[in-house]
Amino acid sequence: MKVLAQPPAVILVRAADEQTGRGPKVLDLLERYLTVEEILGLPTIAFIAYACVRHLARRVALQKRPLSPRVIREALNDRQYSVLHDPENGKRHIIPSRPSAEAKAIYATLGLNISDRPYEMTAGDTETTADQN
Repeated sequence: MKVLAQPPAVILVRAADEQTGRGPKVLDLLERYLTVEEILGLPTIAFIAYACVRHLARRVALQKRPLSPRVIREALNDRQYSVLHDPENGKRHIIPSRPSAEAKAIYATLGLNISDRPYEMTAGDTETTADQN
């Protein structure tokens, strides 16, 4: 009866641990770092991420050329930027990485502008708001 009193996600993790023979390591890690509500939310988050990627893959396939979810993930993960701080005037400038052809296709499908030109960081950008807090 003790197993039935636990949330469904915990029961699934325990069953997966027993099948793989890894013991309670996965469950211990989940319980140590996440609350029961967060554990129960993991399948929901995974499904939403899956649905978003599949929808994006379909939109890109209709307008450009088909891209797999792996290619979409890699193209979006490769979009990084460097922040340069000018100590003379205290301004910060963002230098984006060069977008791949896949990233350009994804951005065009979503109607977003993509550029590799440097620009000045404004108050709405990430690091400036983090510095103010």
